[in-house]
Amino acid sequence: MGPSYKSDNVNNHFEIQNAILYRSNHITVRRGINKKSGKVVAIKEYSEKDEATSPAFRVHLKILKLLSGAENIINLDEVYEEPYKLSLTFDFIPEGDLLKKITEHKCFEEKDGKEIVRSITRALACCHKNQILHRDLRVENILCGKNFTKSPGDVYLSSFGRAVFLHKGETVSDWNAVPAYKAPEHFQRKPLGFPSDCWALGVVTYIVLGGYKPFDTVDRNAPPLRTQILGAKVIFHEQEWKDIKDTAKDFIKKLLDANADSRLTAEQALAHPFLQESVLRPSQQARQRKPSIRQINFLSDSKKIEPEAPPPPASPASPSPAAMDDGNSALDLLMESMSASPIMSPKEDRPPLATSQPPREVSPPIAATLHKRRTSRMVSSHPKDPFFSGMEELRQLLHNSTTKADNSLKQLQDLQLQYDNLYKELEATQAKLAQI
Repeated sequence: MGPSYKSDNVNNHFEIQNAILYRSNHITVRRGINKKSGKVVAIKEYSEKDEATSPAFRVHLKILKLLSGAENIINLDEVYEEPYKLSLTFDFIPEGDLLKKITEHKCFEEKDGKEIVRSITRALACCHKNQILHRDLRVENILCGKNFTKSPGDVYLSSFGRAVFLHKGETVSDWNAVPAYKAPEHFQRKPLGFPSDCWALGVVTYIVLGGYKPFDTVDRNAPPLRTQILGAKVIFHEQEWKDIKDTAKDFIKKLLDANADSRLTAEQALAHPFLQESVLRPSQQARQRKPSIRQINFLSDSKKIEPEAPPPPASPASPSPAAMDDGNSALDLLMESMSASPIMSPKEDRPPLATSQPPREVSPPIAATLHKRRTSRMVSSHPKDPFFSGMEELRQLLHNSTTKADNSLKQLQDLQLQYDNLYKELEATQAKLAQI
C-alpha cells in the first residue's frame, strides 16, 4: 500500500512541534503527532512549491512511492498539498543515525555489525532490483529504529534526494557524494552505476566493524584521498580487527574492489558467507575494549563535518536536493578539490622529512590542546619578547571573536524560532478565516 495524497493543510491532522529536526534551503523537518491516532511522524515541509513540483522532485517522489513499505527503507506515509506548501510525512525513526551509534559504541562486535550490514545490504538490493541508484549511501543516512539496542538489524536506509532511476545499460556521470565514499571510477571519470553504490556499502561495512574509515587523510603522512581510493588497498589493522573473522574481511575486500566489473553486486553480497554464517556473541570483556587512536580520529573528524553546507545546484542528470540530508560538507568539498587538483603533488613524491622516530598519531582535539599548552608556556617563558606577546594577543583576539560569533548564532537561532512560531500562528489564522 503506497502513500496517500490529500489536498489539505497538514496542521489539520497533526500537532507539529516547533523543534526543527533538519533544515536545508526550502526544506524543514519537524516531528508531528497525529491528532486522531497519536502516531508520531517526521513531517518534511517544502516552503517553495515550485521546487517541490519540479521534474527532479517528481522522480524523488516516485522513488519514495515505489519503495514504500519495503523492508529496512524509510517509509513515506502521506503527502499533503496546499496552495503554497507541500508536506510529506514519514515514519519517525527515534534513535538517530548510525554515526551517532558508532560514536557511542566506537565500533560494533561482529555479530551486531553483521545484523546492521545485512539490513543495509537488503535495502540496497531492493533499490537496485527496482532500478534505483541511491548515490548517497553513508552511515549518516542510515537511521536506527526503536528496537536497535536489542536488535541491531533495526536500521533504515534514508535520504533519497540524490537517487535516480537507472535502467539496464544506462549510467550516470555525476556523483555529488562525500569523497570518502566515492568509488575509483568516479576519480577516473568513468561511467557510474550500481557498482558505485556497492563500493559505498563496503566503506559503510568497514566503518561499522572497524570504527573508522578505510580511506581518509586524518594521518598527515597518508597519501591524498584520491590516491588511496584509486589504489584500493584495504588495510585491516591488528588492534581493531583481531576479533573480526576472515569472512568479514573478504566481504569488505570484494566490495572495495577497484574493478567495478568484478565488484560484488548487492544480491551477491547478500549471499556472501559473511552474511549467511552465524556468529557466537563475544564475551563481555571483548565488548568493552578501549577505542584506538584511529577510531578516536574518525569520530573527531566526523564531528567536524557537521553541519553540512548547502548542496551545489543539481545538474540535469541529478535530482533536486530533497532528502533529509542532502549536501556535501565544506570540509568534504575542500578535501575533494585538494585530492583532484593537478597542482598538488602526491605526498609520496615529496622528499621525506628527516626524523629520528616515526610521528605519533594524535587526534585533532588532543593536538589542539597540546598546541595551546605549548603556546602558553612559550609566552610565559618569554614575557618581554614581542613575537610571543603578539601570539598571545592573537590567541585572545581569536577567542573573543569565536565567543561573539557563538552569541550571534544563538541570537539568530532564537529569532528563527520566533519567526517559525509567528508563521505557524499566521497559518492557523488563515485557516480560521478560510472557514469563515
